[in-house]
Amino acid sequence: MPEEWLIDGYNLLYDLKNRKHKNNAVTRESLLHALANFASASGRKIQMVLDGQGDDAEWQAFQTPTLQILYSQAVSADSYIEKYLCEKKAVCRLVVVTRDQAISRIARGFGASVLSTETFTAMLEEFKKESGDSLWKHQVKAHGFHRPFEGKI
Repeated sequence: MPEEWLIDGYNLLYDLKNRKHKNNAVTRESLLHALANFASASGRKIQMVLDGQGDDAEWQAFQTPTLQILYSQAVSADSYIEKYLCEKKAVCRLVVVTRDQAISRIARGFGASVLSTETFTAMLEEFKKESGDSLWKHQVKAHGFHRPFEGKI
């Protein structure tokens, strides 16, 4: 069964804005790059829903076949997520990322899994670290000559 993730966008952006990392707060662009990488590597379809009316073309540079970023337009992001859950409840496995308790209860009522924004952020950071480590190992092996120290890196 395919897996689809719904992210309450401003919940996540707000939490990341206020969360200090080693250097700075995470930028919106770095978050969207991390989401695109996470979605494409895992094969999950992710929709990040933002409250309000706006031009979805604003996010076109970050859109991929597995990542969609959109404004909820005439309804709230919460209403959009609730409607989507209702429509997709038997079609795919659903995961909702939010810190909103009402949406969490609604999502669980529709049989979806719920992750807090803090848990999801930690998951993204771990994924970024793991993918960086595997990329480094791949680069070491790709040079095509014998490296006796390879396994020690």
